[in-house]
Amino acid sequence: MADMAVAASRLTFTALPGAKPILDGLDLALPTGARCLAVGDNGAGKSTLLQLVAGQKMAPSGQLRVAGEDPFRGRSHAVLVAGGWRGGDLEERMAQMKVGELLGLECAPEDSRAAKLFEVLQLGPLLPQFVGVLSEGQRRRAELFRRLGHERKAVVLLDEATAELDMLVRQDLLDFLAADGCTVINVTHVFEGCAGWATHLLQLQEGRASLQPLGPDMDVFQLVTSEVKLPPRGPPLPRGGEGMAVVAQRLSFDYGAGSVLSVEQLTLAPGARCLLVGLNGCGKSTLLALLAGRRLCRSEDEFRVLGRRPFEDRGLEKEISVLSSEWKRQVQQLRAQLTFKELAESTLEDLAKDFDRAVLAQRLLRLIQMLRIQPEKSLGLLSDGELRRVQLAVKLLKPARLLLLDEVTADLDVASRCALLQFLREESEDGCAVVYCTHIMDGLQGWATHLLHLPGHLVSLEGGALSRTVLELLRAARSQPAVVRPADAKPSCDEKGGAELPAGWHQRHSAQSGAFGNYAWQVETRPEEEWSFKSVAPEPSNKPPVAAAPDPLPFASAAPMGMPMGGVSTAAAAAMGSGSNLVGAGYPESAPAPRAAPQAAPADDFFGGPRMNQMSAEQLVALGVIPPER
Repeated sequence: MADMAVAASRLTFTALPGAKPILDGLDLALPTGARCLAVGDNGAGKSTLLQLVAGQKMAPSGQLRVAGEDPFRGRSHAVLVAGGWRGGDLEERMAQMKVGELLGLECAPEDSRAAKLFEVLQLGPLLPQFVGVLSEGQRRRAELFRRLGHERKAVVLLDEATAELDMLVRQDLLDFLAADGCTVINVTHVFEGCAGWATHLLQLQEGRASLQPLGPDMDVFQLVTSEVKLPPRGPPLPRGGEGMAVVAQRLSFDYGAGSVLSVEQLTLAPGARCLLVGLNGCGKSTLLALLAGRRLCRSEDEFRVLGRRPFEDRGLEKEISVLSSEWKRQVQQLRAQLTFKELAESTLEDLAKDFDRAVLAQRLLRLIQMLRIQPEKSLGLLSDGELRRVQLAVKLLKPARLLLLDEVTADLDVASRCALLQFLREESEDGCAVVYCTHIMDGLQGWATHLLHLPGHLVSLEGGALSRTVLELLRAARSQPAVVRPADAKPSCDEKGGAELPAGWHQRHSAQSGAFGNYAWQVETRPEEEWSFKSVAPEPSNKPPVAAAPDPLPFASAAPMGMPMGGVSTAAAAAMGSGSNLVGAGYPESAPAPRAAPQAAPADDFFGGPRMNQMSAEQLVALGVIPPER
């Protein structure tokens, strides 16, 4: 086993005492220098395995060695790239940093290995930009360099870390890792460019692992999706309306520093399936924001969605469904208290005002079966992919006339993504137009009726492989000079009567100036996303009112607002510590004390927290949690 980069024997891990094990007696022997694709359903334990290998979690039983050492107790020989900054104060601070400050660089690094990775990830144009104006793919590139660029580790762990990258950058990154000679475990549901790159295939199912050599001609996508079938269809729901779904001519949008988005002509009829592709940061999410009516275009632009101007006409919100990464950020703070059943019941109740409840219930049941959702399971216990499936079921319940999807399949397992594509095809056959933004071409050959490449126009889909066509378009676009978006990016207006603010602008300003899709200039709060959570988890009726902060005392100018210079006396502190205010406000005396706000991640660790178990090995042995080392 000395030549094994990762060796596991009878490895077991359980999230909660008494719960079903996530990993159950897992055995694994991965040789040094192997490049392994790890696949499995959402929730199969792929992320948990990588966290154990990285030393971020400790397995209560079994043995794990990485480069010959225990990863939790010993030195770290592995680096994990997973997730990103999400929500709270950390994301707000990150938005105000420049990429160069984040990476500690003013220009390309001098070290040859770091310089090569810097070039592969195309980071030069991003250094002077603020993190808050980057697309999700651009953020991911910065994160990858921060994790991989400064120090070479023997084992590289990628947990869905390449799905947001455009196809060119993704392929260049895989080639870099192959040339670097490190051992790679790549948890992914994207297989383009992996033929000939991967040496092993690791399949996780029911807590066990199966490792097999992978030949250059093996089609992993076909292997995984060969038996995917949808539940029977129900009766089609009425879509209503006539005319074209989308009409746009000479549509442009900018943030005050040159055009970010330019579409010469786009016409989509009901039933169209439009695939939206382009380099990271080319304006794909901006276009979807315009189609959804969340950004204001110039008044002279010829732009109609379902026959109406999308920003001005609020009635379109009932006929358009938007699926983006923002939903996961918005539900982040509520997910621990919610189940899918509660969320779905609330959504069903609202939609029943406009559609037949029995037909909606049948549609919901089909979505639950198709996406393999466990209705009673708390959202707080779901993996990223499982949470994405919950989003899809909730948002696809409404029979929309226009569906806008912004990279919502990046963390879906292959079977779920294949089932979703089949479902979207059926929706289009019922008259719904679909605009699908993605960097994943697996399974899309013959699916789309239109291909829109940004910046540019509709591209013919006749003849040739889709992946090859998209790669050629991306290579041509990369040769063009990039548009650098400023930190104070805002929609611009012409002096000659450009964008006219419609009625209701000020009431909608908080929604329209906020983020859409994967962009985060500000945190976006959408009213239509809030109602369902408020109806499911209302605030308690006996919640004590928040007292207004008193004015500062005249003699306490140097003290915190409302506090005297000498602080609070011992007697006053004892009186305030009795908890009588909570009891008097209607809470029972047995109510637990309010918990302190969660601690933000360390300022020097933007992409991942510390190890979850902070006790020393001696303390854990003394408590009987782990056996002593032999």
